[in-house]
Amino acid sequence: MSQKLILICDDEVELAAELAEWFALSGWQTITASSSPEARQILSIGPPPDVLLSDRRMPLEDGDALLTFALDLPEARRPRVTALMSGDARLDTKPCPTGVNFVFLKPVDPDQLHDAFVKALAAPEVRASGHFQG
Repeated sequence: MSQKLILICDDEVELAAELAEWFALSGWQTITASSSPEARQILSIGPPPDVLLSDRRMPLEDGDALLTFALDLPEARRPRVTALMSGDARLDTKPCPTGVNFVFLKPVDPDQLHDAFVKALAAPEVRASGHFQG
């Protein structure tokens, strides 16, 4: 597998750093952002990530808005796989933005994230599932 790029956005900086370290040890390139505006800037000017993983509840702008922004980017800049993390099980009734592939409940299992992303990236066409994992 060629090296994949994941952008992890979470206002819990320690969690984002831990996930980035785990993915780096698994052979991925990683970029972290501590806010949605920071992630928007990365998505707009940096290399397009294969996966965008974002916290769902953040100050300034939530993960739903960030993923909607990412999915509205031109196809060449759009992440192939998008995922949200939530620490609030009540959010499972809130509809995901169209095009979100996964929603995971915190605490997240990095192995589960990795397996889901690798499988989705290997699929010829990734489709939104709209359901919670975990």
